[in-house]
Amino acid sequence: MGLITDFGLADSYVSEMHAVLIGLCSDIRIIDINHLIEPGNISAGSYLLGRSVPSFPKGSVFLGVVDPEVGTERQAVVVENAGCYFVGPDNGLFSRAIDWTKPIITRVCTKNDVGRETISSTFHGRDLFAPLAAKLVNGEKIESIGVASSLNGTPAPDQPTLNSNDAIGEVIYIDRFGNIATNLPNGILQKNSLLFTRKFCNIRNALTYSSVSNTNPFWLFGSDGNIEIAMNGQHAAKEMAVRVSDTVHAKRLLKLL
Repeated sequence: MGLITDFGLADSYVSEMHAVLIGLCSDIRIIDINHLIEPGNISAGSYLLGRSVPSFPKGSVFLGVVDPEVGTERQAVVVENAGCYFVGPDNGLFSRAIDWTKPIITRVCTKNDVGRETISSTFHGRDLFAPLAAKLVNGEKIESIGVASSLNGTPAPDQPTLNSNDAIGEVIYIDRFGNIATNLPNGILQKNSLLFTRKFCNIRNALTYSSVSNTNPFWLFGSDGNIEIAMNGQHAAKEMAVRVSDTVHAKRLLKLL
């Protein structure tokens, strides 16, 4: 099972979730994807979960809690999609993890689905989502959990605009090294393609992070399947004044998707 939250490591929240999961299924294998997401940053959580899912075996359960509206009317959901399961809030956290070309089975859940009279209104991760995830890990069928519904707070992610000679995408994540992840798929660019941001033009391709001098930004074919922009030994996002949601323009496309 993959676990991702914005709970940090300074408090007991993550260990409390581990304890509940182990108590309900003692042979569970938990992989902690990330717990250092900026509090409430659903977009960052969605990116990190989305790039992690392909590395897990089919049938995996993913428990995600980046939930600034915990305790409100937002839906608590269990989702089956493309051979995997997702448990958490219906708030966009699963947007980049879901394969939108495949069927999506959604069940909306309440405290009645975990057999508890009361649950904390501020810690659904421990009291609601962890028990729901444990049901799936223990082999319970999704059809027996909650009630059938659809996602209403989890949109499909924005796609780049493509034409015969250029593409317009956006920055979707910046990692701790300052590397800039975009939503431009690797397959649409040739090595001689050029990228443009708000302040930088004619950004050229590099094979590795160290193959260009540390004064110039460059773009690479990213390990997440999308184009990324970086600088050798420097925090590219800071040096280039780039932020999440900024526009990235690519020229000289190899093909249209």
